[in-house]
Amino acid sequence: MNPNVLLLMPREYDHCRTHEELKDMWHITFPPLGLLYIGTVLERNGYRVRVIDFSVENHSRQEFEELLRSFQPAVVGISVCATAYCFALILARAVKRVLSDSVIVFGGPLATFCYKEVLENQEVSCVVRSEGEYAMLDIMRYVESNKTSALSEIPGLVVRGLNGVVVGPHRELIKDLDSLPYPNRNLVDLSLYSTQYTISTSRGCPAKCIFCSSSAFWKNKYRIRSASDVFSEVELLKEQYPAMDRFVMAEDTFTADYGRCMKFCELLQNSNLAQSQAWLEAHFDLLIYTH
Repeated sequence: MNPNVLLLMPREYDHCRTHEELKDMWHITFPPLGLLYIGTVLERNGYRVRVIDFSVENHSRQEFEELLRSFQPAVVGISVCATAYCFALILARAVKRVLSDSVIVFGGPLATFCYKEVLENQEVSCVVRSEGEYAMLDIMRYVESNKTSALSEIPGLVVRGLNGVVVGPHRELIKDLDSLPYPNRNLVDLSLYSTQYTISTSRGCPAKCIFCSSSAFWKNKYRIRSASDVFSEVELLKEQYPAMDRFVMAEDTFTADYGRCMKFCELLQNSNLAQSQAWLEAHFDLLIYTH
């Protein structure tokens, strides 16, 4: 039987208690697309996946521990940014109390850049740097093989060694983002989010703003999905969720590739989705005005 995997998105402020408090604080909440992409790839490979997003879900310590006992995940992946780090460690320690043999994986921006500090915590088994889909798949296969190999041999991972951290082999980024399956949004309850229909159409950013980690996180590479593939996902969203009247491009800058941007707009305009609102972000110097 294939091992189970639990993917966690910790909330960013430990003092929040209810979904209503979280909504009042942030006003805008988005599904965790990164975890959904990872979960979908793992599902496609036969693994049972559960996603818990603590930014919109409430679970007491007892409820969380009961969930761990019933689901019995062999691997627990936790996405970490700086403001969620403390709560991520609380979750990791809870997992170790209940499932001492579980592999606890930290990923996301903070883990990628501060892996040495993260691995000072004995609860954390390893860190996935940058892109996570196929690194997590390799971790699942490692567990499934009864850990006959070494975690440090998996590309893209950093583990704790006898004399400090051990950085595993380099992992190439996914070259063709169109090859990724569309994220399975049924892994979360979309009704909990203020902004439910989000789409990731690229990874990275051509700009290198000193205040932003995007370029460094994606190894200074900017990759895009094709206009047709993005439009097909919008069509699928409308088919699955007929009430959808707007969608959000959840990325750094949608207008970086002018040709792709215009092709997508053309596909949208010539479809029965032309009345849908598309929200996007754009880097100011990549906006092109036409008259």
